[in-house]
Amino acid sequence: MRKVLLLALVFSVVIAQWGWGVALGQEIPSVIDHTMAIDVDEESYQPIGVTYSFSVDNEAAISWINFGPVERSYEVLWEWYSPDNELYSTWSEMLEDPGEDYYWEEYPIWDWMDIAGYEASQMPGEWRVEIYLDEILVLTENFTISDLAPSVADAPLGMPIEKESLDGMIGPEWDDAQRHEMMLGEYQAEIFLKHDSEYFYIAMVIRTNRHFPEGFEGYVFFDNGDGRDYSQGDDIISVLAMEGQLFEADFYYLDSYYFRLDTEVGGENNAYGAGRYDAENRWYVFEFARELASGDTKDTSIVPGGEATIIYAWARH
Repeated sequence: MRKVLLLALVFSVVIAQWGWGVALGQEIPSVIDHTMAIDVDEESYQPIGVTYSFSVDNEAAISWINFGPVERSYEVLWEWYSPDNELYSTWSEMLEDPGEDYYWEEYPIWDWMDIAGYEASQMPGEWRVEIYLDEILVLTENFTISDLAPSVADAPLGMPIEKESLDGMIGPEWDDAQRHEMMLGEYQAEIFLKHDSEYFYIAMVIRTNRHFPEGFEGYVFFDNGDGRDYSQGDDIISVLAMEGQLFEADFYYLDSYYFRLDTEVGGENNAYGAGRYDAENRWYVFEFARELASGDTKDTSIVPGGEATIIYAWARH
């Protein structure tokens, strides 16, 4: 995993992406947003797989924070504390000075703590990370690392769901699905599972209690059987919530949280999905259908009666 700071290298990019203006004279930048996550997208600089619950098998726990406006250089310090309240590790980074008469409108930055294969994987429990800006404590994040086995849920045999019924709304087509509740990061979620011997159907209702107008995505990761989370060859289905619009949703995991559509890496699309925000209930709904055993080398094959390791996740833009 590589640490990346969002630093524009060309003046025109600074204006287009960040904005500019006269210094505002505030004492320190505000915390615009923050979260814990599995990784960060190196193009959008947004967190991926937002969660406050990690496993000893996870590669790392990431602390992501977005400051703004930033008028000068600041030092950001992370202090990671183990369950016994001992300082486990520290790291610092500088917010770059935007230059005279300019400011960064937003400045996302992050640090991570390695878990799998490191001492932290032997220390399950309640952790915290404290974040300082020029020695001023601005945020404390609490998170867990668990050594518990993943939960098991059944996907019963049910009626097929027509493609046009994948519209980001839970209807009677899910009446014969298995349902279970779980936490997805900071949000409560309800998962719906079933199959018809040809397709595996998955729905997620994520109770965000708010709308994210810049975008919100749902992800389902199918482990490739190597025993590692988020590794090359994992099969992914994912869609952006866009008023129930149906998308090709079949992705292939390449490396370091980078994945492409199967059709872009020599495979075929064997999954579809749709998502939307339900303003009345203040939650997001995602519906997916993917072939159980497509025969595509870019897909993870699932046999009725067998087992599959699945990871659910979401990301906001």
